[in-house]
Amino acid sequence: MAELYEVIMGTGMRRGEALALHWTDVRLEDRVLFVRYTLSNVDISRPVFSAPKTRSSYAWIALSDRVVAALPRQRDRQHVQRLTAGGAYVDRDLVFTRRDGQPLRPEYVVRQFHRLTDTAGLPRIRVHDLRHAVAVVASRTVT
Repeated sequence: MAELYEVIMGTGMRRGEALALHWTDVRLEDRVLFVRYTLSNVDISRPVFSAPKTRSSYAWIALSDRVVAALPRQRDRQHVQRLTAGGAYVDRDLVFTRRDGQPLRPEYVVRQFHRLTDTAGLPRIRVHDLRHAVAVVASRTVT
């Protein structure tokens, strides 16, 4: 999950946008990615890909050194998952997946995040708050 959180913090993407990110929308050599979809759950069980929340969400996002380093680690992790899952792995071209290649469930991402912050003794915040933190930091560095 570290790479997922790194991408969210490093890009300001919404959780659903990061979960719906496809490898074909990542251009590491150009240090950019394109937001094309968002992932949400219907009835808390069925993942659905849809258009991003706003029209301006369809966008190319520049990637920091940390995000550029995180994405190959994620690709390597997926390669191992593919090998260990054998024929059970479903390749949907998603960057962040469960061990079998299926999309991560948004509520799982939240539970894992809360477990990490609790273990670290940090205040409980929402995954979405990472997006707000990026906006605050970016606004302070622009001046």
